[in-house]
Amino acid sequence: MGAIADPWYVLSSTTWALLLRRAVVNDPQGLARAIGMAARAQLARGVQPLVLERVEATWSSVVTEMWEDFLAALSAALLPDFRATRPAGVWSVSAEAFEKGDEGRAGLVRTWSGLLAGLLTVENPLARSVAEFALMAVERDGEAVDLELPVLVACVLFGVDGFEAWTSLRELIDASDRFSRDLALKCAGRSERGHVEVHADEEGLSALYRWLDALFPQDRNSRPLGVYSMTPEMEALDWREALPGTLSRRGTPEAVDQLKALAAEFPARLNLRAALVSARANCLAATWTPADLDEVVAILAGVAVASEFTLVEAELAEVLEAFQDMGSHEFREGIVRDVQRLMNSDRLLPIADHNMAHDHLRAIAGYAYGEGGPEARLALLTALEQARPDEKALEPLRALLAVRKSRSA
Repeated sequence: MGAIADPWYVLSSTTWALLLRRAVVNDPQGLARAIGMAARAQLARGVQPLVLERVEATWSSVVTEMWEDFLAALSAALLPDFRATRPAGVWSVSAEAFEKGDEGRAGLVRTWSGLLAGLLTVENPLARSVAEFALMAVERDGEAVDLELPVLVACVLFGVDGFEAWTSLRELIDASDRFSRDLALKCAGRSERGHVEVHADEEGLSALYRWLDALFPQDRNSRPLGVYSMTPEMEALDWREALPGTLSRRGTPEAVDQLKALAAEFPARLNLRAALVSARANCLAATWTPADLDEVVAILAGVAVASEFTLVEAELAEVLEAFQDMGSHEFREGIVRDVQRLMNSDRLLPIADHNMAHDHLRAIAGYAYGEGGPEARLALLTALEQARPDEKALEPLRALLAVRKSRSA
């Protein structure tokens, strides 16, 4: 049994896992004693006991009790003034473990966080109380307070509870700038932030963007030129810059609304405008439904439902409004003249002139989907390509016009 508990005696990790599972069934108490002895000896030498990671709390109540004993003892050693609600047995972390320097303490911390995550996964009350106690240090925030463990607990909660942890931690994040920044840097790695993003709704992703922007303002943080090494701060910047794309790929009306709000809040950021255009195209593609027989007959007969065209015009006007320089009346007039030229029209196009950009663009969209027809839509796209050769912004517009052309041309 002792050989099973020590990985140095096992040839492969797969064989080791199978032996541990078999031992839990045949002699759980004996296995727990053997693992306990091996793990305590390794911790005293400043070595992380990997055997604790190879067993699962769901295998047996004996494993859960063993994990609780180790978590209680390690918490008492790492968290000042912590007292377990249940006795931690006769074992406590020896001073020898801390005499191994930073590596010895790091082994204790890694073991502690692994046990905490494993027990939180099975809704263990002791683990939850340990997490709550560790986070209390944030409320005593000061230069002398070490926030390493509270930040680590917050990351563990993100991994276990998903984005629900954000709601429970938001008060602490708002209360402590130091905790907020350290947490952002800790979660900025691709694997860590994945736990946060995958469970966040569209409003949550928007809140994450604002949070990261407040910590790392765009006007004061940028990548250096030339060759450089990635730092946690750069990873946090990458996370912030990737969030609009994550929102855009959701392809939901909620994502469009959140990006629209962000683009209005930060009007100078072209990546938000591009993400908004892409989100609208993705949303249209995701929510598109084929025309039914009556609609097909109406289209072939040259008759269309007014409400459908009104909706189409409004959507195109919103997409056009996101383009850079559309707020300029002179720029919009130039686009109209280019459309006229591309259509080889000798007369002025019947597009009402408006000083307000939204009204003017609505008139342009109305002509493109009304009297102008497919020729006007093609000319409009060509004019925009010539006036603003931004492939990233034009690609969603091409998709939008292609979808609409198939429905109304």
